[in-house]
Formats: sequence, structure tokens, C-alpha cells
Amino acid sequence: MEDDKNAKAVYDEIKKSIENKTLSASNLIVIVTELIPIVEKVIKHDRPGQYKKKLLLDVLEMVINDSPKLDKNEKDNILVIVNTIIPPAVDAMIAIARGRLNIGKKIKNNFKCC
Repeated sequence: MEDDKNAKAVYDEIKKSIENKTLSASNLIVIVTELIPIVEKVIKHDRPGQYKKKLLLDVLEMVINDSPKLDKNEKDNILVIVNTIIPPAVDAMIAIARGRLNIGKKIKNNFKCC
């Protein structure tokens, strides 16, 4: 990781945040939505969004690999999701939070019956 001080701080916060939660493929998106504000809180100085996203993904990978609750197969399955699904999901979450993606309008346009 580029900045070990930031990675350590984010790692510690994320470990605390998820210590009583079960990490699994099915709840990973929910957990990531809880972790994004942690990264925003810890990285107080002005850093680009791509740095924060990479930091989140790297630290999430470390937390998964360090988890004694997961066997190797579970870790491998979750890491596939972290490396394929989570990056665009984070981009979408940030776009929604910043008002760049209006989900309500998209859903309304695609589901005219509702």
C-alpha cells in the first residue's frame, strides 16, 4: 500500500467495524457501504477518490485474508467478488451519494408499470 499510515488506520477501523459480522459473498455489498464512510473519516486530507477506493479494496482484501473465521475456499470466493464486483459497485455508490446518478429516475424509466 502506498501510504502505510493510512492503510493501518483504515485497517484498524474496518476490523473494529466488522468484528461481530460474518463476512460472506452475500453480505459484502452491505459491508462495503458501511466501510466507505470509514475511509472518508480516516483520510481527512485531500486525496483523490481513486486513492481512497484502492485503499478500501486493499484493506478489505487484507481483512479477508486475515480472518480466522473464513476457510481458504470462502476467502477465495469473497476475494473474487472484491476484485470484480466491488470496484464498480463503489463507483456507483459514490455517484449516487454525490447526485450524479439518479436511481429513482432510472428505475422509473425502466419500470413504467410501477
